[in-house]
Amino acid sequence: LVIAAIVAIGFAWPLAALVAVVIAMAIAALFDGGPLDLAGCDCPGPNARRARLRALIAERRTWLAAPDGPAPLIRSSRKLTRA
Repeated sequence: LVIAAIVAIGFAWPLAALVAVVIAMAIAALFDGGPLDLAGCDCPGPNARRARLRALIAERRTWLAAPDGPAPLIRSSRKLTRA
């Protein structure tokens, strides 16, 4: 039983060391001195896809408030072709 424990520790210590290094790197990344809010983010501003999605959501909400006729379509009526 003692020999099995020694062999197990011999196989397990590299995994424990890797976990310790990953945790240390994660903590170091939190305190790298950079801003922690989205003000420093390099995120792009509004784009056409987001505006189209918001328009579709508004159209669907309008239809849901007073359903008249078929539900609005998300995709255009053109046929989709594979490239």
